[in-house]
Amino acid sequence: MANTEDRVVVVDAPRPEAFGVEPPKPEPTPQKTTTVVDSKDLKEKVPDVQLYGNPDAWKLICKASSPSEGWMKSTKAMQIDGAGVLVQVTTQQHNHVAEALAYIPGVEIIDNGDGDIRLSAYGDPAFLGRFLTEEDDPE
Repeated sequence: MANTEDRVVVVDAPRPEAFGVEPPKPEPTPQKTTTVVDSKDLKEKVPDVQLYGNPDAWKLICKASSPSEGWMKSTKAMQIDGAGVLVQVTTQQHNHVAEALAYIPGVEIIDNGDGDIRLSAYGDPAFLGRFLTEEDDPE
């Protein structure tokens, strides 16, 4: 009677060294620039960059990076006028990148010009103060 059991045979392929051949060396990965903060900075640090559309539509809220350790984390936001903000969080470890995108309604980007960019709810006095006239101001 024939044996009906399934058998799996694993054969390890011969390595190049077995034939006196050097194994191929992996191509070096180009070092990525992880310290860019806006399109002007990008053009200075990456001379062959090609840009389309408005590269500064996303405002950098915060960023931390270590080129020597190969990591970078950033948070960016893009205003959707009258609706809210898209927020993008990026984490990069060497060539591995993870991103998350969230829509936050009723929020706007506040940029006071000194590098302190933050998100503000429409009900925040800092936001409302820009639209109040002297007649609207209770004080």
